[in-house]
Amino acid sequence: MNEKLLSIYIPTYNREQYIKNQLGFLLNEMKSADWEAVEIIVNDNCSTDNTQKIVEEMIVDTPIRYHRNERNIGIAGNAYKASEMTSGKYIWVVSDDDIIKPFTVQYVIDVLRKYPEIALLHLNYSDIDSKEELVYKGKQIKASESFSVIQKLGYDGLAMLMLTTANICLKKCYDLGVRVLNIEAPESYGMSMFVSMACLKQGDIYITDTVYIHNNTANMSWKDIQYESMTGVMRTFVKLRKAGYNKKEIK
Repeated sequence: MNEKLLSIYIPTYNREQYIKNQLGFLLNEMKSADWEAVEIIVNDNCSTDNTQKIVEEMIVDTPIRYHRNERNIGIAGNAYKASEMTSGKYIWVVSDDDIIKPFTVQYVIDVLRKYPEIALLHLNYSDIDSKEELVYKGKQIKASESFSVIQKLGYDGLAMLMLTTANICLKKCYDLGVRVLNIEAPESYGMSMFVSMACLKQGDIYITDTVYIHNNTANMSWKDIQYESMTGVMRTFVKLRKAGYNKKEIK
């Protein structure tokens, strides 16, 4: 089997309509994208609704894989599982409720092929209720000084790194995040930021000026653990030295 360029990993729990919609979107994308370069995994966090039945029926005769955890391991735990379940060079953790624009998958494949030195591809996004309010308001950019780009953006730069669906990361950086931020540790909820920051130390960053994702903030699973998420992000900074940052950069 040829090594996959991109792993799309979708964690889900008791949101049968959302996973149905997201899978329907991806199945439609398969008609125009180069799926030889992609693997797709749905990881069900032991749902008690009809998620399993819906997914298994939808993926018949497709390369999409379905896995069901034996027990609910939590939001962060289900995200962490991506490290052991995916094998592509890059990993794209896709929330089941975020809205992705048509033809985005092929666009991602094309960018990753054209620029193999990229460590982080950021897809510009907006909230679903304010589609004209872009998170990143600058020009499309591919930069080798990845960290300095985010530094100049300040708080907006950090905000960009928080939405998992918006960031396609080097798999080895994702794996590093799982190793450094143990699932039982209080900072585990900051893993998405840590992984993105780790990517900035490994290669170039590519940021789009076009919006490719609408973040469904009204239905975010993370909204119930906002405090843990934010404090987790703050705690991750003290561990950034394990991703290659010096004290001055962390400060």
